[in-house]
Amino acid sequence: MRQFPALRHLMVFHAAFSALGTTYYYYFQSVMTAKGFSGLLISGILVITAILNVGGVQLTPWLQRKWPQTQLLRGLAIVLAGALISTLWANTLGLVGGYLLINLLLAVIEPLLSNYYNQLIPSAQRATLLSISSMIFSLMMVVLFPVMGWLVEQSSFAVAFGGAGVVVLICGWLVFHRQ
Repeated sequence: MRQFPALRHLMVFHAAFSALGTTYYYYFQSVMTAKGFSGLLISGILVITAILNVGGVQLTPWLQRKWPQTQLLRGLAIVLAGALISTLWANTLGLVGGYLLINLLLAVIEPLLSNYYNQLIPSAQRATLLSISSMIFSLMMVVLFPVMGWLVEQSSFAVAFGGAGVVVLICGWLVFHRQ
């Protein structure tokens, strides 16, 4: 990890992006229940999510051909930040759209980062370094999930995740501005 600072940065980006998206995924399911979505409607949304996930995975090679790595990651971070910030004023349909978009982003980011890792990590070290990447994600989830839960309880889903979107936007600007 010392030899490849780009790999370290990718792992932290991947963990933060995925942890935030995963947290949104789980907390939004509570929102659907609280808003009185029927079981059939929730199932339908989850089916649409699965279809979009398949499409996102299929879209990844095209995205990689179209944009260089830094631009693509910057763009994905901006879209994530925008989707999160939009929760501040979105109606129920807008929240569902944001949920679908964030899940699509999660589907795109996994094969994308896997490809980047495979380009950077020598095969002899791949298993160890991918385990480290997984551990970074787990550590982020251990911190992020309860913090976001507390923020949702103290304010609301919209404020907590909208605020997280502002943080993503600021952090993304600071990180990508230096590159």
